[in-house]
Formats: sequence, C-alpha cells, structure tokens
Amino acid sequence: MNETPDPGGRVPPAHARFVIIGGGIMGCSVAYHLARLGEKDVVLLEQGRLTSGTTWHAAGLVGQLRNHESMTRLIRYSTDLYSRLEAETGLGTGWKQCGSLVVARTDDRLVQLRRTAAVARAHGVACDLVSPAKAAEMYPIMRTDDLKGAAWLPGDGKANPADLTLALAKGARNSGVLIFEGMRVTDALRIDLDGRRSIGGLTWRARDGSEGTIGADIVVLCGGQWSRALGRELGVTVPLFSCEHYYIVTDRIEGVHRDLPALRDPDGYVYFKEEVGGLLMGGFEPSATPWLQSAQARGGIPEKFEFQLLPDNWDAFERELPKLGEPFFFSTKAHRALWDAPLGASADVVLVFGRETSGLPAAILERYRDRLVTMPMHSPHVRSLNLSTSVGIALYEVLRQRAEGASP
Repeated sequence: MNETPDPGGRVPPAHARFVIIGGGIMGCSVAYHLARLGEKDVVLLEQGRLTSGTTWHAAGLVGQLRNHESMTRLIRYSTDLYSRLEAETGLGTGWKQCGSLVVARTDDRLVQLRRTAAVARAHGVACDLVSPAKAAEMYPIMRTDDLKGAAWLPGDGKANPADLTLALAKGARNSGVLIFEGMRVTDALRIDLDGRRSIGGLTWRARDGSEGTIGADIVVLCGGQWSRALGRELGVTVPLFSCEHYYIVTDRIEGVHRDLPALRDPDGYVYFKEEVGGLLMGGFEPSATPWLQSAQARGGIPEKFEFQLLPDNWDAFERELPKLGEPFFFSTKAHRALWDAPLGASADVVLVFGRETSGLPAAILERYRDRLVTMPMHSPHVRSLNLSTSVGIALYEVLRQRAEGASP
C-alpha cells in the first residue's frame, strides 16, 4: 500500500473548482464526467487506494429494469459507456452482455413485471416476458416448479467494478483531473456567507503525516460508507449507514458456463451470477445487520479498512435463509465460502443524491450557489453498478442547471 502523499510525491493544489471526496466507482465516475464535459479544474482525494472501500467487492450486476424514465435513461447511458470505455482508455472493464432473468414466484410479482416490462419497452429497453418453461431453457439449473413467469432482458450484463473504476480514473486523468491517493479529508474550511457558515475548502492529512488545505468552489462527497461520519464533520446530515451484506461463492457446478445469464429473484431476496464456473449468490437482506453503527461507534468505520472483508457471520446469514427460499446449490453442498462484506445503504436502497443548502434563503443560494456542497453517494451495493457510473453525468446536469439559474 502507498504510504506517501501520492505515488508521484505530489500534494494537492491550493484551490480547485471541484474537489471530490472518495475514489470508489462513484467518485471516479463524477471525476470522469466532469472532465469529459469540459471542467478543467477537478481534484479527487482518496484516503486509501482507489476502489479499496466497498467498490472492489461489489457483485457487478448491470440491470436495466427500472420504473422511472430518468433511471432508465441513466442505465442505458451506462451500458453504452461500458462498451466504449475500454477502447478509450486501454483498460478492460470486465463488461459482458450476458442478459438477465428476473423471476416471479407470485401472481402479484408477475403483474409488477408486466407493468415494468411495458415501461422498459416504451423507453427503448429490450424486455420480454417468458414462461417458466422458457426460463428453464435459459437457466437449466434453476428450479421452476414455483415460478409464475419471468422477464428476460438481453441487454443486461455484468462488469468488474474495480476494473471499471480504474478505467474511469484513467479517463479522468487523461482529461486533466488530478487524483491523489492516501489523503484523508479531516475537516472543512468554513466561510461566512452573510452571517451563515458554508464550506470553502477542505483540510487533508497524508499517510506520511503531512497536512494541508485545498480551497474549493464545490465539494462532492462520494465517501461511500464513510459519508455519514464525514458528513457530520462537514456539518451535513447524510442518511446512510453501513451494514453487513452476505454472499456465497460456490465451487464449479455442472451446467454453469461463462455466458449464463444473471438471475434475480425479488420474491426470494436473492441474486445469482456466474463466477469462474460456479455461482456467486447474494441476498437482499430485508433486515440487514448494522456494522459499527452503534451509539458508541457513531458510524466510526476504521480509516484504514481497505480491501478487507468482515469475519464470517453464518448465524446472521442462516437467519436470512428462510427468506431466500431454497437455492438449489445448498442441497448439492457446492458452496465454498461465505463472504461478509460491509456496504453503505440508504433507507430506501436508492441513491442519496442532491445538494446541501443548510437552510439558506433563495437570495443567498443565488448569490453563493457555487459554494454549496453537492453530495452523490453510493448506496445500493448490487443493483446500481450502472447507476454508479452514470451519476457523474447526472451531477453535471444538476450543476449546469444551477449555473444557468434554473431549478434542478
């Protein structure tokens, strides 16, 4: 691991128009898109190494089925980006368009899939409803006796989140973004705006003990599971907490091949994807186990929690098994390892995305809009790899509208 302020011995400049906190997939996406869309003064600060928080162990599923047009547009943009990013940067992203199945165990779920599929098709996303028998042809090792139907999305796929992040970072660097690893943001530089305090920059501490400050017109907080505690230090409330997320990686299973579609079972709170000839299975825990969120810890995620997992928690995972149904490979004893990985989650498991106004009146907002803190953060660990990469362009649109005086 890098123990100097930066691999090249550099230190951040005294000021930047944009300062991004966090070098996971969200932060690198914001940096990439700001640069691609014409911003020339962008700095990213990462306390450890790029991807070292939760990005590196994300499942990497890319799904297009959403209920809202804006979300669908962002996801379609992401899938287009994956196909061209490798050619642009020379770095692989692991993108593979293998398609996905979303199965329905209940009549109500099937009605919901029909409605969502109709919306998807209206927005240009290929989506077909298929029978249980057809789903079995596409996924031969799946039980289908309890299914009512399924949705097939041929444009879905999977990517390697760490590789994708590094490709975005290289693209950002190629466009002039300065990225600094091993630099932790420790506090904010407060400024007075007509009697109210706002943020005019940040203080940082490098791993060699050196310290410094950087002024900023706009701070973008992409700190993942550290965002709640860091937001508190910066004077804003971030409705995000860290919880345990479990998934199992199996040995090789006969019938599992590289082109096997991804599989989602929302009634069983479970998803599957091919992983080196076996399966990776994770659960959408209805009652997730918080990690370091007690009153004593106050959301105190360790600073140097990098490229790490949590100890196995079979007791908690087994409590989830009745909700997950009966995944077929449990009975075959094919499972190899349980991974317990922390992730940042919001209350409704969607993105926390917006701007911090600190209650400023409209006149102050108009006068000092470039000093506000804009905060996109990664919340859903599995569902939104594609949203993580497209949030940068969404943020730019918000900022553009603000600069033109419109209400985003």
